[in-house]
Amino acid sequence: MTKLIIIAFVIILAVLGVLFLGGIGGANASCLTKDEVQCKKTILCKANYQYGLTCGEGGCSEGQKFLNCTSRL
Repeated sequence: MTKLIIIAFVIILAVLGVLFLGGIGGANASCLTKDEVQCKKTILCKANYQYGLTCGEGGCSEGQKFLNCTSRL
């Protein structure tokens, strides 16, 4: 009886591992194609910004610009 429980536990862990690792790869690929708004909506994605000075006719100002979206994992 305990062997059946151990086998069932191992099978469940294997299935969860495949689903989890598949989710990581999928999240990474989908994060690379998103814009800033979509990136902020997805929990698994992280927005990266570039900080610096921008100058125009009205003068110079310090701010951030959306650079890319990457996976948190």
